[in-house]
Amino acid sequence: MNTKVKALLASYARSVLAAASALYLAGVTDPKDLLMALLAGLLPVALRYVNPKDAAFGKVAEEVVKAYLPQGEAVIPKEYLDQNKDAIAKLVKAYNETNANAAKKDPTASVKKPAPKKK
Repeated sequence: MNTKVKALLASYARSVLAAASALYLAGVTDPKDLLMALLAGLLPVALRYVNPKDAAFGKVAEEVVKAYLPQGEAVIPKEYLDQNKDAIAKLVKAYNETNANAAKKDPTASVKKPAPKKK
């Protein structure tokens, strides 16, 4: 199973979970109605699949993957990095601050403790 099919199935599972849980939380317990949620969950994924401009699942996605992953290596397009430079910088800063705060709370957390000696 290729990665596109796996991504489609994962997206379908999320849609089904959202549709079925919304019905269930609203008090609908009829199995027929819950099964209809399975079909309803398929609609968003199918719409994305048939949309040629959808970069994740549409027909364009295959061309983008071929253009940026000629050797099968993961590469982030330069255009994406340039367009999202500020957001990426904020994420990196938040990540570094989180790690620094965690280290302040427990400075030994990252240090591997020796195993106790057997008697």
